[in-house]
Amino acid sequence: EAGVAEAVEARAPTGKVVAILRRGGRRETAGSVLLAADGDDAPSGSAPRLAAAHQRLRPKGETSALLFVPVDERLPPVLVTSRDPSALVGMRILARVDAWPTNSPLPLGHPTATLGKTGDRDVETEVLL
Repeated sequence: EAGVAEAVEARAPTGKVVAILRRGGRRETAGSVLLAADGDDAPSGSAPRLAAAHQRLRPKGETSALLFVPVDERLPPVLVTSRDPSALVGMRILARVDAWPTNSPLPLGHPTATLGKTGDRDVETEVLL
């Protein structure tokens, strides 16, 4: 029996991961926009400064940088851009992370869908699912 076990182990396929072409799992996360980067309601701290810096990278008037906070507390806040930021404030949205620069403590992303108003029972149920 020892010889059979060695023969099976010798034939077991082996390999080496050389690249990840596409990540599995969920690519979007639900959450809400808490503050505008350049608005009067922006509290002091690094997140609004990062959002303002991100805003400066975009052409003037094209998009606004906002701070998106996922419902899942294990995920970090995301700096998202939007052409109509007032439409996202007070709404539950889906957002996708596009990049996480090495010099930024927060990832950069964009909203992909609006689920509905924050606090609405059907919307909050959809967010949890």
